[in-house]
Amino acid sequence: MVDHDHVALSNLNRQVLHWEEDVGRKKVESARAKLGRLNPAVEIEAIAETITEDNVSGLARGCDVIVDAMDNLPTRYVLNRCAFENGLPFFHGAVKRF
Repeated sequence: MVDHDHVALSNLNRQVLHWEEDVGRKKVESARAKLGRLNPAVEIEAIAETITEDNVSGLARGCDVIVDAMDNLPTRYVLNRCAFENGLPFFHGAVKRF
């Protein structure tokens, strides 16, 4: 899981892995904690970085799939291109307005 952002109060109405107590916390840490509670057997690598053209291949190295949960089109295109170039399945995990 890769995200450079911190949880903001404005995220809470649409990002179900973050709660009021998480405001100010790194999103990847908040999400890892919640997912770990749901399934303690899952192994989650949380990377607090911005996805860019320069680092996307390294971030995707060793992955089996890419799930796009981005809220901006430029980064979605970066992920799509990386998935295509590396033969990885690419799934959209973001939903409009939620």
